[in-house]
Amino acid sequence: MVGHQLLKALIIEKDMETAQTIQSILEKRGIAASIEPSAENGLRVLKGGPVAMAFAGKAEEGISPLELMRKIVIQSPMTSLILISELSEAELHDKAEGYGILGNIHPQHPAEGLDKLIDTFENIHQALSARK
Repeated sequence: MVGHQLLKALIIEKDMETAQTIQSILEKRGIAASIEPSAENGLRVLKGGPVAMAFAGKAEEGISPLELMRKIVIQSPMTSLILISELSEAELHDKAEGYGILGNIHPQHPAEGLDKLIDTFENIHQALSARK
């Protein structure tokens, strides 16, 4: 495990059960995570300070995870991003190509594959930190 004292994650997801499952996993890995069910408020959080990792799910405003992904990338291009969606791998590759996201987790089974995506995030973060 990497020391994440200063790292923050933001979960934009209206389904509290899904969001809290993700939050619990992140916190067990030492990453502080906040939940924001509103896309507008979530984007405001991103604008307000460094967020190392963001999760884009279904927001209260009815914005799709893909539209939210686009808004997050525009707002905070250096934030590592994971989608919370029901997209297949093929759909994800087709619709999210070029956005540089870490991957996708299913909203009904958010724990599946999340540790591997966090490992990828940690590897990227370590490599970027070593370059500074």
